[in-house]
Amino acid sequence: LLFAAGEALSCHRCVPNRAGDECEITVETCKPGKDACAAASFLTPPYGHYQKCMAMSDCKLLRLNAYIKIKCCAEDQCNTLDDAQNTAD
Repeated sequence: LLFAAGEALSCHRCVPNRAGDECEITVETCKPGKDACAAASFLTPPYGHYQKCMAMSDCKLLRLNAYIKIKCCAEDQCNTLDDAQNTAD
């Protein structure tokens, strides 16, 4: 997916100060080179999570880590945590 000049991707941003802490969700415009939105949940203590802009290649590399559940997507604000967290429905 290619974006024309001036069409930057926007992603949810929620990066806690410390792993496991809560954070306030905002929306950020991705910088050049950050062509994906990522939503990550850590499956080991302290079970933190984050949402932010990221390079798709970096996001896909993180998928190889067994201790991180991560969603990589390339639509505006697509990085919700619904798909990245194990919900108890």
